[in-house]
Amino acid sequence: RYRQFNQAGVEILGIPEGFPEYEMISIICSIIQDFDLKNCVIKINHLGTKENKESFCQALVNFLEPFKKELNEKDQERLEKNPLRILDSNNDIDKLIIDDAPEILEYINSESNAKYEELKTLLKDNSISFIENPKLVRGLDYYNDLTFEFISNNGVVIGGGGRYDQLSQILNIGSFEGVGVAFGIERILNILDQINQNIDIFLIGTNINKISEYSKFLEEKNLSYYKPPRLSKLNAQFKLAKNSNAKYVINTDEDTIKDLENNKTIDFDIEVLIAN
Repeated sequence: RYRQFNQAGVEILGIPEGFPEYEMISIICSIIQDFDLKNCVIKINHLGTKENKESFCQALVNFLEPFKKELNEKDQERLEKNPLRILDSNNDIDKLIIDDAPEILEYINSESNAKYEELKTLLKDNSISFIENPKLVRGLDYYNDLTFEFISNNGVVIGGGGRYDQLSQILNIGSFEGVGVAFGIERILNILDQINQNIDIFLIGTNINKISEYSKFLEEKNLSYYKPPRLSKLNAQFKLAKNSNAKYVINTDEDTIKDLENNKTIDFDIEVLIAN
């Protein structure tokens, strides 16, 4: 585990269940494809309404109570406070007990089940592969209806989310539906064989004001670029640019552009960058 980690995510607010869930899973597919995360799988489940989940929780407690002493200490506490979290247990003994536990799909109402079936059909029609996991509950109290995760080939959950229609009320910021996905930046970086940065423009320089000036100018022209993480020696920065397979290196100290493919240096000209 990290003492600190970074997440990125997307949320769609104010729209009821249906198309937003498909959009979220489509975003996950784009991430998997763009980063070439081979052998990742998408797992989905449906929790039904708040009332459905409460009914299931009671059934789960009733099932687990006779096994309470066999559960590990943490899951004994969860049995009293949040029994859904027990379904996420990594304890081998707990897993054996959970295998025979009731499944939440047995407790969702007909409307929720119909929406779930519609989503699965939509995913199949658009060639999006998924695996149903009836024990995927993501144990947070505010989730309802769809939950989902995407998992690497070594079993690491690198992202997930679901619908949380009551969260805005819990946070006292209004009353509106929501569905979202979040993924761990470090977890994705750790499973990448190689990052295809595709950096065309690399800024180097020793004057932070000049680097900032060029950065702003490139952003105004809607041009993507990279700049060094620190003001090291120019030679070190230039080496970093070459190792990043940059096409152009802008030397902000000298106001020049070096074309690394043709090994030519010219005075800075934005048109050269725009044209390419």
